This record gives sequence, C-alpha cells and structure tokens, in this order.
Amino acid sequence: MYDIRSVWIVRPTRIFDARNAKEFNGVHVDCCIWPDGSEKWAIRSGEQLALGKDGEWIHEPQPSSRDDEFYAMYRFDSLEEAVGFATLKA
Repeated sequence: MYDIRSVWIVRPTRIFDARNAKEFNGVHVDCCIWPDGSEKWAIRSGEQLALGKDGEWIHEPQPSSRDDEFYAMYRFDSLEEAVGFATLKA
C-alpha cells in the first residue's frame, strides 16, 4: 500500500492574495506567489485573458501548458511595473 504523502507532490501554481490585488476598469493586477515564496504579478481581464509585456492580450493557458517563455512575457517582477502596464490598457 502506498503512503499518499510519498506519492503525490502538490505545488501551487497560483495563490491569489486579494489584499494585494489592484483593479483598473475591469483589468486586475494579481499577486502570484511562487513555490519558493517569491512574488510575480499578472495582469488579467475577464475570465482568462492575460496581458503581456508586448501589450497584447492572450487567452491564458492552463498552468500545465505554461513554460518559461510564457512566464517571462506574462509575469511582472514588481507591482509598479504591472500597474504601469495595466493603466495603459485600462
């Protein structure tokens, strides 16, 4: 028999912290906590749209379909950087 704790490893892909969320006309800036405890910021609108550093909106893929290139383009290193992009698109 397997010990369930030794078989399954669960890593959060996104933890939403409402205290740190900002909203501009339906555009949300969300704090995403990485498994190592660091913070990145995502700009989202509607159900599953994400704003990239290129200024384009895309349908945000499922966490299992995201790669390093996605995170480099669609996650921001600071709240200030994300808010700057979000206010341009709001």
